[in-house]
Formats: sequence, structure tokens, C-alpha cells
Amino acid sequence: MAVSDQIDVFNTLSQKLKIKHSNLNSAARARLKTLETARNSAVAQRDAALLAGDAKALKDAQKAMRLASEDLGEEAARIYVQQNYPNANPLNTKLPGNGKQGEFDQVYTIDDGKVLIMEAKGGNATWGSRMAGTDRAQQGSPEYMDSVINNYTTKLDTLTKDPRYGKVGEEAFTKQVEGIEDMLDELEIAKENKALKYIGIQQKANDTGLIEVIDVSIFDIGF
Repeated sequence: MAVSDQIDVFNTLSQKLKIKHSNLNSAARARLKTLETARNSAVAQRDAALLAGDAKALKDAQKAMRLASEDLGEEAARIYVQQNYPNANPLNTKLPGNGKQGEFDQVYTIDDGKVLIMEAKGGNATWGSRMAGTDRAQQGSPEYMDSVINNYTTKLDTLTKDPRYGKVGEEAFTKQVEGIEDMLDELEIAKENKALKYIGIQQKANDTGLIEVIDVSIFDIGF
């Protein structure tokens, strides 16, 4: 039986903000413009492939568009954090392997023991969802957040039993796994102390380029 994509648990917002690009510093604007150029190039490649009826070129261009959009969202999230929490310390969120499912985009420790979880979207991407128990939970909901934390916890148990873990010559793998362990420790402490912030960032773009506003969603996680 196919798993339904129908969402059972939606996110709720405690606050919605907009940051105009004109209010960013020149370095931040320049980084976004560089990424915009990459996405615009992918859009042009897609259009050319459609005209030529080239299926392979179209698939490659669509992948390039997706990656460029992800880069825009990630950079917009970093800009938000740098602007609002200049002393934030990034934690490792990347599990070994090429996939991104079941991971947070960015996690930071900030002053006073608080922790930021950042979800980033670029282009025309919308909030995703994943199964949380028997319900499908929308990205940004407490249930989605807990499901991702549970995924990290399960994967960590497997990774610490991997033959590469702690092996001479596999220092990069070991460091990555230890980074996940450190992040989970910080998240657990922050949840216990109700010192956790869950924030969504959207840097929207269309076929003509960037929408020159960063949308900020402060998710309501109950504290």
C-alpha cells in the first residue's frame, strides 16, 4: 500500500517576519546574487532543453535548479543567523552519505544555552513532511521535529557500531559521527530547559530571479 502524502499534523507559527534584501549588508546581498546567477543559468538550461526536446538535458537542468534553490535557502538561513545571532556556533547536522532526508538543515548553539534549529527553503519549494508515528507531520511542527531527532538517534546507534568508527584512517567519519552525537546532546538539553527555537527560512525565486525578501517563520513548538 502506498504511503499517503496527506498531512495529518500541520505546523503553526508564533511569528512571521520579512527581511528585505535592501536591509542586508553588501556582503550578504552579494552572496545571494551569486547564487541567483547560478539558478538563473539552470532556468535558462531548462528552457533550452524543453525547446530542444532533450530529455537528458532537461533532467540535468532540473537537478541544477533544485540544487541552486537549496543553496539559496541555506544561504538565506545563514544570513538570518549571522544578522540576529552573530555569536552562533554551527553544529554538524549531516549524516554520512548523500541523502538529506531525516536531517535538519542547520543547527546552532547561541547565547544562554539556547539552540536554534533552522529549516531552509529556496526557489518555489514549500515545507515538506515525514511520518511521525502513524501521522504525517509537516515540517516545522513539534511532531516533525521529534521525528527527525528520533531518526538521528537511530542512525547514531548504527553509526557508532560501524567498523569505520574510531578506526585509524577514518578520522573524518569518526568526527562526523561525533558531531551528530554532540548535536543530539545539545538538543536534548535545550528541550529539557525549553531553550529551543525552531525557525523556517524561505528565499523565494521564480524564473526571472530572486524575490528580494527573506521570509522567516518562527514555528510554535509549545515553549
